[in-house]
Amino acid sequence: MGTARSICKIPAIAVVLILLACAGLSAWGLYSWVWPKVGTVLEYVAGSYDALLPEITIRDGKASIREQQPHFIDTGDKDLVVVVDTRENMQKEAFDWFDQWLK
Repeated sequence: MGTARSICKIPAIAVVLILLACAGLSAWGLYSWVWPKVGTVLEYVAGSYDALLPEITIRDGKASIREQQPHFIDTGDKDLVVVVDTRENMQKEAFDWFDQWLK
C-alpha cells in the first residue's frame, strides 16, 4: 500500500519517465543478451550455406559453380533430387545421372 501511495504523490510525467527508463533498460538488456547468440547462429548458417547450396555464378550468359560437376545436393528427402551441372552439352549425361539415381 505504501508504494502505491508514494507513486500517486509523484507527478505523472516523472512516473512516465521512470517507466520509459525501465522499459528502455529492459530492452537494452535483452538486446545485449540475445544479439551475440543471434550473431553466432547467423555466422554458422552463412558458413554452411555454400556446403548446402553452392554459389552459382553467371558470366556472359554461362553458369558455373566451384564444385565438382555434376554436383548432387542431399536434401534429406528421398523423393527430391537436386543436381547442379553447368557443363555445356551434357544434357544427355544429366538424364543418365537421373536414371542411375532413381534405380
